[in-house]
Amino acid sequence: MKLLTATSRGISSRVRHLYEDLLHFLPHAKKEKKLRREDEEMLLQIVESRNCDFLMFWECRKAHDTFLHLSSLPKGPSIKFQVVDIHTMGELRFKGNAIKGTRPILSFDSGFKASNQFAIIEEMLKRAFQIPFKHPKAHPYIDRIMQFNVSPEDGSIFVRNYQIETVDKGRKSETLLHEIGPRFTLLPIEIIDGPPFTRRATHHKSAEAPVLWKNASYVPPSVIEKEIVAKAAFTHQMRHEQSVKAGLKPRGDELDKIDSVWREARSRKMELQKEEDEIKDEEEELEEEEVGEESGEEEEDSGEEEDEESSSQE
Repeated sequence: MKLLTATSRGISSRVRHLYEDLLHFLPHAKKEKKLRREDEEMLLQIVESRNCDFLMFWECRKAHDTFLHLSSLPKGPSIKFQVVDIHTMGELRFKGNAIKGTRPILSFDSGFKASNQFAIIEEMLKRAFQIPFKHPKAHPYIDRIMQFNVSPEDGSIFVRNYQIETVDKGRKSETLLHEIGPRFTLLPIEIIDGPPFTRRATHHKSAEAPVLWKNASYVPPSVIEKEIVAKAAFTHQMRHEQSVKAGLKPRGDELDKIDSVWREARSRKMELQKEEDEIKDEEEELEEEEVGEESGEEEEDSGEEEDEESSSQE
């Protein structure tokens, strides 16, 4: 299996550091440059040209909403996640450490066996984060564990990374786990039977791959933002009405009067400023005319003096 990783343009610094931390543990991955939104249509062609069969694409929208696409190419399936609760290695500064390029043990809890869709997600995560055996850029030994836990509440997947440390205590040895980082949470959105961005590439809805499973409990971030804005607006309106009833703030009609007075004063000020500018322009024109007349008189006087000198010489 050959893995290609890429990101969209406009990702935040936190997502960029997370992406670099994961590449530290994926020595076999081929890294592609950042893609614009119109270039995402060519993503499948890029994967084929790089001779890869698995895609890990990080998409960022509105500079703060991050999505992860995992796709087995060319026929699929593909899974779309929303990535939340991101904490990078540089931010956490855990005690654990691992050698670059070592192969991990992937640990999945019993929640992945509860349904068929989570069984598919487990297999796709294995293909994404498992380093091929005897890969030339990978070390042959294992010194870390990557753990995936499913939340029973909303089905979100918590991703953790631990170092395996063996401590000798006399005749016995003890195995300890030290967290390395990074930390992040995956919210499954949908599973489709085909490659991603098919509809974008063909600009036709009929070419979109069929959806095998869709998370009914998933709430898009745009809906959450609208609810937050509506709640804040309602709270502000209630506080304003309470202050008006208490006499702490003027009513709406009084505010309209104040606003109209302020606009009239502002327009009057702009008219006065315009009149002052016109007066200044007229004064400057008069000064230029006076200077021109004085220079003309001086030229005439100098011409008369020259004529007198020439006549005296004759």
